[in-house]
Amino acid sequence: MTVVRHFSEDQARLVCGMALCSDAKWDATQSVAIGEPTEAALVADAAKLGFTSEDLDEANPRVGEAPFDSGRKMMSVVNLSPDGEYVQTPRRP
Repeated sequence: MTVVRHFSEDQARLVCGMALCSDAKWDATQSVAIGEPTEAALVADAAKLGFTSEDLDEANPRVGEAPFDSGRKMMSVVNLSPDGEYVQTPRRP
């Protein structure tokens, strides 16, 4: 699975947000994303643009998570940024 197109005026913010909402991780030694295929595609896309999950997680550590819920049909994560806590865009399966 691969991301082929972005629909955003702020591509960097979009790909960073997608990667931060993912549980997949970038393996720099093998240049591959490890994890569930959809999430791995998002992390690989961010890495292709220079945003590795390791760097993103270090700069914006995850401090909270609302796990996937079938009623909400999404999960949400909270990351700590230099400006304080903020909620990333909810992730849908």
